Amino acid sequence: MSSSILILRKSTLSLIKQSRGIKWFAKPQNYMAQNFPKQDEDCKQLKLEVPDLKSTMNKYLRSLRPILNESDFRRTQLIVKDFLDINNPFNGHRLQNVLRFKAECIENWASDIYADEYYYKVNLPLPIYSNPAKLMKKQNFTNENDYLKYVTLFINSVLDFKFKIDSNTLEADKSTGYDKTQELCMDQYKKIFKSYRRPYPGKDKFLIYENDFSKEHIIIISNNQVK
Repeated sequence: MSSSILILRKSTLSLIKQSRGIKWFAKPQNYMAQNFPKQDEDCKQLKLEVPDLKSTMNKYLRSLRPILNESDFRRTQLIVKDFLDINNPFNGHRLQNVLRFKAECIENWASDIYADEYYYKVNLPLPIYSNPAKLMKKQNFTNENDYLKYVTLFINSVLDFKFKIDSNTLEADKSTGYDKTQELCMDQYKKIFKSYRRPYPGKDKFLIYENDFSKEHIIIISNNQVK
């Protein structure tokens, strides 16, 4: 183990034991023994309904009108008309019934479709096209100790955030739409620290693991190296 890692570990334990209040860091088993507030497994949100097919197709045409020339738009209108025709053996009403059946069985019929088409089937570099990132103000360190202290506080803040997620004490996000008092589903937060996207031909797999509080390590990736 390098001297920097040893200093970082020692600095981390020292700062956390002072006044941050995270007693469970050094002993993960204490973390498991916490009496966390219970939270319903399902988000207390309105169930996503399948919109009316004709309304959906009208919105589709309105979205295409500004970007198509007259000829292409008329051709698209005919395609939509054929799609809505119940006498057409490949009409959209059959697909609509499939979505309605799916909506009755799960909370959100669109989430899997959206995730597959916009993420797991997209064969593009993740850091640019998919994965979120955190940008922080550039710091000027005078020595290695200042740098290690900064990293320590950053790691501790991440652990603070994870503790709120696991203990169901993270304040719910609010809607930015018409009803700003509407609380949003926080289920995605529980996947931040325990999920993995495994590469596969055609479509990647999204894996979620249970918390393992016996693990005390973190992974630092810098300059194409794992520390």
